[in-house]
Amino acid sequence: MKSLIKAILLSQACAIGALAQPTPQLTQNYWNSQDFIDRFMGAYGFDGDIEPSVNEEEAAVLRDTVSPLLQSGQIDAAIQQLASALTPDSSAAMDFTLGNMFYQKAQYGRARQYYRQAINKFKNFLRAYKFLAVVDVQDGRYDSAIQSFLKVIELGQGDALTYGMLGFCYMNKEQFGAAESAYRDAILLNPDELDFRNGLIHCLYEAGRYAEAITLLEDAILADPTKVQYWIMQTQALTNTKQFQRA
Repeated sequence: MKSLIKAILLSQACAIGALAQPTPQLTQNYWNSQDFIDRFMGAYGFDGDIEPSVNEEEAAVLRDTVSPLLQSGQIDAAIQQLASALTPDSSAAMDFTLGNMFYQKAQYGRARQYYRQAINKFKNFLRAYKFLAVVDVQDGRYDSAIQSFLKVIELGQGDALTYGMLGFCYMNKEQFGAAESAYRDAILLNPDELDFRNGLIHCLYEAGRYAEAITLLEDAILADPTKVQYWIMQTQALTNTKQFQRA
């Protein structure tokens, strides 16, 4: 039963599109990448404490009806069949799966509706919070996304990617202190991820902490001297600190 749900959710996650275009140019490619989506969603097995199970009848619907339709690309028919099988007493996994289908169709409002229904049924549904956060970032609903990311961390998934996305949300709300803290946590957990450093640079720059930004930019330029955005930001930071000769 777990392998069945795993296969369905994995096929849906692979179809999830790019995230909303971020404002900071240094970070936009990373948050838009399918690689980020796949890594952020993580493993697709179910943890009994933070993931719901399905009963035999629900498993039969997923196995015999929904899965074949998804495999043949008939997502509208799969949505119709799963929606008709859904009841107020259905497993939260059913609502979650339906939300994923609507996400694939870029119907983010409907996806959000079913992710929230899943969470209402299963309060600690970790992956529902993750997907809800992604939907909210997609729609620029950063306040809601922040709350979901914080819940993900509370449930024990405080990994580098989660902290990185939390920093991204705070940065888009111009809460640069909170963004800096989140990015530093992300860097601590994964110091090799360049985009966390890029986000931190942007936070420091926007907060007017140009000297610190310059130091990080110098390291970034040494690591990748071909990245034009580094040079532009460094020149602007040097100008803002009146280091005209260096600029």
